[in-house]
Amino acid sequence: MAAPTLLFKIQVQRRFGAGGRFFLFGALLTVWFVSPTETLEVTIFANPKSVLVNEDISLECNFSGYDAAGFNLKNVGVQWVGPNSQDIYVFHGGTTIPKRTGANMSTDALEKGDASLHLPKIQLTEEGEYTCIVFVTPDQVEKKSRLEVSARPVVSLSREHIKILIGSEGTLGCDVTGFYPKQHGLIWQKISNKGSKEPKNLTGITARATTPSNNGTFSVSSRIIIVPTLDDDGDVYRCFVTHRSVHPDGISQESTLRMIEASSKLNDNSTVTWLIVLLCVACVLLGATLCWCKCRRGFSLVCLCTQQLEKVTWMLDLALGNLAANYIPVYGKMNFYFVKSSKETDVQIADAASKQ
Repeated sequence: MAAPTLLFKIQVQRRFGAGGRFFLFGALLTVWFVSPTETLEVTIFANPKSVLVNEDISLECNFSGYDAAGFNLKNVGVQWVGPNSQDIYVFHGGTTIPKRTGANMSTDALEKGDASLHLPKIQLTEEGEYTCIVFVTPDQVEKKSRLEVSARPVVSLSREHIKILIGSEGTLGCDVTGFYPKQHGLIWQKISNKGSKEPKNLTGITARATTPSNNGTFSVSSRIIIVPTLDDDGDVYRCFVTHRSVHPDGISQESTLRMIEASSKLNDNSTVTWLIVLLCVACVLLGATLCWCKCRRGFSLVCLCTQQLEKVTWMLDLALGNLAANYIPVYGKMNFYFVKSSKETDVQIADAASKQ
């Protein structure tokens, strides 16, 4: 500034003479006040910054306005302070002091004015206000911003397909688990298989209170009663959940309604009945193969294997009820008896066996 100032002074004196000294003084004051000076500035991540739990995140903090020519990390300090005024990371004169497991800041980036903090596996408890404090001798500047940590809800329905007998009613459940924070929205919608496909919000639903879990997340469940007609066959029922972690689209699960006639229901029951019958037949055949006799005090199970005995009675009424017993075909080669153990009874059994 010396040479230009001297030239400016000479030109002013030549043009304005001695009176120009007052003009020169004012001009120099103006130049001194408007001359730019370097001032330390800090910028931090957007407020708020939204992340999901267990993500690896980076909290941006950049500084400028320092003398790059004389910049030395020995004259630099950075301090990150988290929620509840807890120190997260400290850099001082080339020494790093992490206060949180896994916290890291690149010294190479720091030389370029980047004091961003890297945190792996962020947790729900780490949500809150963060402060980035930068020291570049002799200046100090700090900036604050808020970090929001969310857990995304998991939505599940009790059934993927709803089967309801014509003239009856059914229920459909929706469970929403693992979300944070607590604030959320839950609605039921119906999408008709005829006409407009626009979802229609339903009323008359029941919902339980939102409950906390051991890991800090929340859960809620809801149920809807469906009283359909035959025309509702193929309609879709949707459980739609809104939450800040899935904003603005939300998250949902759907179930399709299938109306069934009474004959279809009977066919389903017949299938179960025949399975019971086949199981009973298999047991009878196995018993005939492993026919045995064993006597004890009290009651004894005696098996008399002959070719002349009448139809099978395997005490099915005690195990499977009259329905299963009625389906057992007549094999006619085996009978089971419960008899009282006594000397007379043992003799009678022996005589009966010798006569065959």
